[in-house]
Amino acid sequence: MGLNPLPQAHKDVEMMKRVLKQPQFRFELVQCVCDRPLQEMQETLELFFKQRVSDDQMVFLFCGYTLQDTDGRLYFATPNTTLDEQGAIVKAQLIPVSVIQEAMDSSPAKQQVCILDSYQPVSNQPVSNQLAVATAAHMSELLAGKGRVILTAANVNQPTLTATIDAWSYTSYLAEGIESGAADTADDGMLTAAALHHYAAQKLQAAAPALKTQIGGSAETAQMPLLEVLRDNPRVHYRKVLEATAIATDAADAPVLEGRSLLNDLRHSLGLSPQEAAALEAQVLRPTQEYRQRLAAYEEHVTESARSHDVADTQLRQSWKQLQQALYLTDQDVAIITIAPSVTLKQRQQTQYQGKLAQYQQVLLGAMQRQSPPREGDRMMLQRLQRTLQLGDDDVKTLEAQIAAQTEQFTTANISTASDLPQANAASETSPARSLESNTLSPQPSPPSAAPAAPPDDSRAKEAVLQRLFNVNEPDTSALERTPTPNPLPSPVSVQEPLSLLPIAQPNLMDRIRRSASNYQALIIPAILLAAILGLLAAILPSANRPNWFKFGQSSADPTAAQRLNSEGLKKAREGYPKEAIDDYNQAIEKNPDDVAAYINRGVAYHRTGDTGAAIRDYEQALKVDPKSALSHSNLSYAHYDRQNYDQALDEGNQAVALNGNLAEAHINLANARSKKGDYEGALRDYTQALKLTRAAALQAGVYNNRGNVRLALNNARAAINDYNRAIRLQPNYADAHYNLGLAQQALNNRPEAIRNLQKAATLYQSQSKEALQKEATDRASALQQGNLQSSSESPFVAALWR
Repeated sequence: MGLNPLPQAHKDVEMMKRVLKQPQFRFELVQCVCDRPLQEMQETLELFFKQRVSDDQMVFLFCGYTLQDTDGRLYFATPNTTLDEQGAIVKAQLIPVSVIQEAMDSSPAKQQVCILDSYQPVSNQPVSNQLAVATAAHMSELLAGKGRVILTAANVNQPTLTATIDAWSYTSYLAEGIESGAADTADDGMLTAAALHHYAAQKLQAAAPALKTQIGGSAETAQMPLLEVLRDNPRVHYRKVLEATAIATDAADAPVLEGRSLLNDLRHSLGLSPQEAAALEAQVLRPTQEYRQRLAAYEEHVTESARSHDVADTQLRQSWKQLQQALYLTDQDVAIITIAPSVTLKQRQQTQYQGKLAQYQQVLLGAMQRQSPPREGDRMMLQRLQRTLQLGDDDVKTLEAQIAAQTEQFTTANISTASDLPQANAASETSPARSLESNTLSPQPSPPSAAPAAPPDDSRAKEAVLQRLFNVNEPDTSALERTPTPNPLPSPVSVQEPLSLLPIAQPNLMDRIRRSASNYQALIIPAILLAAILGLLAAILPSANRPNWFKFGQSSADPTAAQRLNSEGLKKAREGYPKEAIDDYNQAIEKNPDDVAAYINRGVAYHRTGDTGAAIRDYEQALKVDPKSALSHSNLSYAHYDRQNYDQALDEGNQAVALNGNLAEAHINLANARSKKGDYEGALRDYTQALKLTRAAALQAGVYNNRGNVRLALNNARAAINDYNRAIRLQPNYADAHYNLGLAQQALNNRPEAIRNLQKAATLYQSQSKEALQKEATDRASALQQGNLQSSSESPFVAALWR
């Protein structure tokens, strides 16, 4: 019984061997001992280390399983390694890590690079990325030595789960970084171990976000030149331009590089063929494509398993978690996919429950037609039906109380009407007829001995009322068609929001960012600004989908008046009177307590006055009435964001997108929350998706500005500049975008353009009466003119402004 084969490891070793044997890299000796017998393998390794001289630069690469025995000792597996019948490793077929350590310690070579692309074997045990990381870290500690740098990647082998994914490993990206020259980020023609690791780790972060890599050992050796790479080469130049190019999606949702026309012009000028350029572009897009393959594999498994299993089952959830770890996906990556089955189940359960309640209602009305209140036999039958349908006591009591109240109301109305009519005297047929023109009646006193009049018989009235209720509650299939179309509503206006600081990649700058926070004002894209329009439409359309039993006992409900009050409130809010708008929304709720729009709009108004607590309560109340309201979840996300509850903001944003993936504002709020949690890649995806879903110029400009901020946080200043320029083309007077563009240009040491944009931002801030921001922009521009601000070697990103 052996370990699962690792075909990827063999491919990696062959790829690295082919690259290092290329003459331009000047490696005198490249040896591979993959398929040799154990003894020969050990002897070859010992001689390899021993025969080096002090000036040699030595690279040792291991791709394969690392095993640990019960005593904590570590071993390198060989092609012949097997397990015994009890599942324990056969140590005679292993190479102890300590043997390699001793051989490297005794080697004369002063510069040693050790690359460990190690796999943790998994048989019937749950996947454990943490175990793989711990094993790799332990091995890195054991192999540490003077003049030695150690590059490690921790993998878990799950061949049955990942066979369909065209995945590249840490070693694959190391070899690509060498061969293409793309790892030479300093552009000096020299590659260091640190630069190689950074390149491979960055690629893996995009392709498999949860796969952990690390670099340890000698910091001095990590920064020493390891090998030379090509510089003045058209392919290398084109590849480096591609690395700085933003990745978008086409109409088919496939990853593509932005700026196609510019890339075509560059390809022509460099003399590259379309095939050569396409091959280089495919290399750059590979991590993104691989990431999507991993997500697709996870989504397919979750969707299929949810169809045949209880989504609340603990074992099913554990299997999803294991798959997530095997695919190296983070919780943020799979959040929407994971909650989707639960959301669907919840919606289905609510529909089924309401159907059962409607069924109970029909039987209850039939029993009350026979006798009200129901007789003992009918009551027992109703109790059995309640248990069979699994209906809650409170829901049943509420339903019965509503029917009884409305029955009593109609009965009282009929009795009152009957008692007000003139009564004919059957005993006095000779009484003179009243004149038809007479406007008054002369009351005639009753005889003293007359018996009190018997109360009117209301049995027929009750029966008529119950029959009417029975008919009212028949399924109404034409409700949507009969729903009146609302009048067009005015558009809302933007409001100033508190600053949302951009998280900075460099930890040592965070204190500076916090100190400068009070000096900024900014606009964050608020989905709540659109809530008033969308919410009012939702107040009419979904009402036809709710079961009619909601309306029992609400005889004072007046949806038409509620709609009118909503419109009036919206108008006042647009004119800048949120408190007066709240009064209108309060009246709208009194007229129709189930009006989702009124709760959402009142929440928006409260939010604008700064009372986010009241806003959250209204959005939550809207969800009680309509649990499927993606807009309510989206607004909740923004409200929690405003209160710096970023975990809740992230959760509500995920739910909003899961319920309505076409709601641009939900993607924007989710992206804002992701950025605060440090999930910049996820934020980029959601900002990009929002851009596909909206054509409003002002909203698009804000999204481009925010996406630029995230790219700036990822140290991709060129892509950030592209986004800021797009924002400015859409909104030429967008002061924040000009300011952020200045920061990005400063990062690239383009001082003239940085100064020009900062001065433009200052002028715009002045016209907007934003004195603090005007001063900040002016001071930064002046400092740049005088050469007092740091260059790109010391990041200037004090704070990027958000719209």
